[in-house]
Amino acid sequence: MQFANVLAQKISSSEIVEKYFTCLIEDSFVTLAIWGVVNGRPKVLSIGTPKEWLELISLSDAVELGLEEFHEEAEGVTKVLFSLPQEWVTPADIKPEYKEVLKKITQKLVLHPVGFVVTLEALFHFIFQFKTSAALTLYLQVCANEYRLFLTEHGQLLQKETMGRSDKFVDDLIEGLSRLEKQPLPAQMYFFSFEVPMDQLEQDKQTFLAHDWDTTKLFHHLPSIDILSRSDMVEAACIAGGSETLHTELTPVDTHQESSVVAVKPVHTEDTDFGFTAMDQPTESAKVSSFGIPMPSKVVKSMEPPTSAEVEPEYAIDESVIDAEYAEQPAKAAFKFKLPKFKLPVFALPAVFSRSSIASDPSAETPTRRLFPRKNTRTIGILGVVVGGFLLVMAAGVYGWVVIQRVANVEIILKTIPVSVDAKVALNPNIPVTDAEKKVLKVSIVNKEETDNQETSTHGSKIIGENAKGTVTILNKTTSLKTIAKGTEIKSGTKLFFTDQDVTVASASTQENDNGQTVQYGKKDVSVTAKEIGAESNLDKDTDFSVGNFGKDTYTARNDKAIAGGSSREIQAVSKEDQQKLETDLKKSLMKKAESEMKSGLASGDYLVLSGKSQVKKETFSAKVGEETEKLTLTMTLSVEAYTYKSSDLQPIAREQLAGLVPDGGALIENKISILSKESQNATSSASLTLDATLTSEYVPPTNSEAWLDDIKGKTLEQARQILSEKAEIKSSTIHLSPGIAEFLVARLPDDKKKITLKKKVE
Repeated sequence: MQFANVLAQKISSSEIVEKYFTCLIEDSFVTLAIWGVVNGRPKVLSIGTPKEWLELISLSDAVELGLEEFHEEAEGVTKVLFSLPQEWVTPADIKPEYKEVLKKITQKLVLHPVGFVVTLEALFHFIFQFKTSAALTLYLQVCANEYRLFLTEHGQLLQKETMGRSDKFVDDLIEGLSRLEKQPLPAQMYFFSFEVPMDQLEQDKQTFLAHDWDTTKLFHHLPSIDILSRSDMVEAACIAGGSETLHTELTPVDTHQESSVVAVKPVHTEDTDFGFTAMDQPTESAKVSSFGIPMPSKVVKSMEPPTSAEVEPEYAIDESVIDAEYAEQPAKAAFKFKLPKFKLPVFALPAVFSRSSIASDPSAETPTRRLFPRKNTRTIGILGVVVGGFLLVMAAGVYGWVVIQRVANVEIILKTIPVSVDAKVALNPNIPVTDAEKKVLKVSIVNKEETDNQETSTHGSKIIGENAKGTVTILNKTTSLKTIAKGTEIKSGTKLFFTDQDVTVASASTQENDNGQTVQYGKKDVSVTAKEIGAESNLDKDTDFSVGNFGKDTYTARNDKAIAGGSSREIQAVSKEDQQKLETDLKKSLMKKAESEMKSGLASGDYLVLSGKSQVKKETFSAKVGEETEKLTLTMTLSVEAYTYKSSDLQPIAREQLAGLVPDGGALIENKISILSKESQNATSSASLTLDATLTSEYVPPTNSEAWLDDIKGKTLEQARQILSEKAEIKSSTIHLSPGIAEFLVARLPDDKKKITLKKKVE
């Protein structure tokens, strides 16, 4: 993937205000690039090949090799923007040990540092600013021994996770993805590495895409993955870092303004840092800042040509701080880039081109004879003129033919603009087809029966025991026979008993004796049982009892023996709550099991969501409420209902919703439509079940091909490419002339735009 085909766009040197180096330093490689200021914006002009370095002491040699690779293209370029690893910097500055290394490099190569960026921060900002409008973006850095995950929000690092690297790529990645706090994860990922080759990244990408991510619940839909190359990193540092560098150098910034996303921090230029001498400080009003960090005035360089009075350079080398390893070397007045000069061997010409028929060298042992006698030289001259004229006419004819016959093929890669909308999509199985305008999705109903059992501990309690029993004697004090029915209450204080059977008690009788009359009460024994269990109903003998609701002057009772046998104890038993909780838990388990099995049977591109409906077909508890037991088991058969739909079924709704956001004349890119959906949390029934969907895509803005053709017809290839590069709708372009020789002989597009074929496409 290339963010900007700036390397394919040749820029006229007259349009470049100033050139800069960008020096991107990695753990083992350093890569240099040249970028220039074109129309007030940074443009990447050239990117060099990576140069390997093993120790810090050899870093300067690698940088010098990178500089020499540019030859004349780097003539007069002295300013450099450093792009550094995160490990080289503190929150506000470069670490001292690395600052010393950079100081030596700039001294040795006579370079003027304008600031530095952290490579990853520049990359995150560049992706967000120029390539995607998604709030969340996920990056995977593949290292030799580990993986690093970066989650960014609006171009700012939100979370970083590091995982050890094993031979199981997906398992390592799942470990890190599960630690990320933002769930579900974004639908856009970027893979990059400074250590492994691109084909390894491509292999990791294919392994990622082949994995079934639905089982992890980390993504709603399979994310889109792009691979970043080292050149992409360099371009990001140039464009993102260069934009802020230009803002700092060309336009003074209010120190109270809000900070940007990527910090281009100034390289401190005190006498003890980098070995540069200080210049006169500007007035207070001329001070500038970069992302809220005040920048020393020596970092800011005017873009206007220097006056004759400016004889001193902006920076001067302080020879007192040059290390001993450079002290014996002659000072370099300026760093010049020149092509190597080669001495070509001179070969002797044959005598045929000499005025003499004999070689002029008298020391030659054998004279060199002419190829032709003197009398033929005039004939040869005439023949040469004729042949030369013929060739000239032929060349003119060929040139004219090429001019007439040439046609131009222009291929344009159009820029695309992200577009996104959130929508609630209703699910309805009772409609014939999907209604895209009303956002109602036609779904199919599937059912699945699951049977399982689950056990739980009981938490109820119950008092059990024995009732006290005994025999009492009922006294009838009336003159009438009395039948006491079974179940009649016999009461002593708060202790209540019931008779166990019917009993008839004789009436009282009167007997005459010497002392007068004696009343003899009627008596009858009857067995009784205490109403409540427990030892509290055990009573001693000779306890008086009342009988039913009768007064004591009519019927009473007394026990001749103790009433005993009452006892009680508390047991663990089944409660109603135990049954209800077990029923709820088992139902959830069966629904998950049914959902998992239904999803496993789906075809690729099919999706399933539970409708919220279920029916208990059968359930059996191992014990009833109140029964003594420590464990309760429930066996249940549950029927679960779900809806299924295809991802393609959502496409009409996505097109309908996104098309309304595309301006007139623009075109929605349908093959880039992405749908991220999840079941709505507030759905309460199948009739109101909805999906919360995020619909994203890209569209091509309106273009005017005829106007473009009018602009480039008759222009040179270089001019046409420059014109097209400045069109806001164009990402990159290539122009070829046919026949191919026209690019060398003419290098200009036809004046007739009918001979120019223009093809537009998107990546």
